[in-house]
Amino acid sequence: MSAAPPSCLLVFPKTFYSFARVLAGELERRGYVVVTANEEYPENMLGKILGKLGLLRFLSWLTERGIERRFLQGPPHKLVVIVKGRGMGRRLLERLRRDGSRVVAYNFDSFGYHPAPLDWYQHVDRYTTFDYADAERYALPRVDLFSSLPEFTAPKQVRYDVSAILRNHSNRLAYMDSILRVLQPQRVFLFIFEQNVFTFAFNLLRSPRLYLRYWDRISFQPLPYADYADALRSSDYTIDYAHPKQTGITIRCFESLGAQTKVITNNPFVTRNPAFAEAFPIVYQPEAGDEPLREAYAAGRDRLSPLRSRSVADFMDELLGC
Repeated sequence: MSAAPPSCLLVFPKTFYSFARVLAGELERRGYVVVTANEEYPENMLGKILGKLGLLRFLSWLTERGIERRFLQGPPHKLVVIVKGRGMGRRLLERLRRDGSRVVAYNFDSFGYHPAPLDWYQHVDRYTTFDYADAERYALPRVDLFSSLPEFTAPKQVRYDVSAILRNHSNRLAYMDSILRVLQPQRVFLFIFEQNVFTFAFNLLRSPRLYLRYWDRISFQPLPYADYADALRSSDYTIDYAHPKQTGITIRCFESLGAQTKVITNNPFVTRNPAFAEAFPIVYQPEAGDEPLREAYAAGRDRLSPLRSRSVADFMDELLGC
């Protein structure tokens, strides 16, 4: 009889688009039987509220109970991959590492924005981060994100001067508005996603003027993936906004590389990454004035970014330390 394929437990925030399926698919391609757990339990609004309020000890106790009951009753998993893991705690990690299971973890937020792993990141076999500042401060391996878009080989055809496809939080809407105000592009694709009525109400109160301006571009349903891919590939530039507490390069930037689309971003670390050396990224900080943005945009027009790809396989190799 042939041996059963090794089992992998993937712990991932399931509500974060469809990226859990992307990572699970890559792990399955590598021969694992993958089961996916949420990063926190209960897997509902209560779990989210506990995490947002920073009640991490109680959340980790509930998460330990939830994961143990659902995923740890059978043989041990050969590999455990934790992404973010807001509900994880040391006791649960000890349970996951039983019988020689290898536990690796990854943070696509920063510790400043997502501090929960500070209590346990030294208790896994390998911990990596996408954040430049955290990697330097805590002497951690830095692993860039990836593009989940299918490989694109058709000649690029530009239908939009600028696109902005964003989930609304922090100052994203104001940042997008400042770019459009300065550049005044003629052909624009805009899509603003609100997760729920609570985020909508909060953001409306913060920026009523901007909400009135972009009212017809706001949706409670995410943009279908095929439409997102088409809009990104059809854009000359797209707008990227990194949270002020983060320095890691977003998935949007790597997807843009694979679409030969240039980015306008507030993240200066993009220009430090050699993958973007010839991709004409524009780093724009509104407080620095408008003229540098106008000049950089004019210089990049009619220049095609080279086609570069960073796949989920590249990401997984680095995550696992292959």
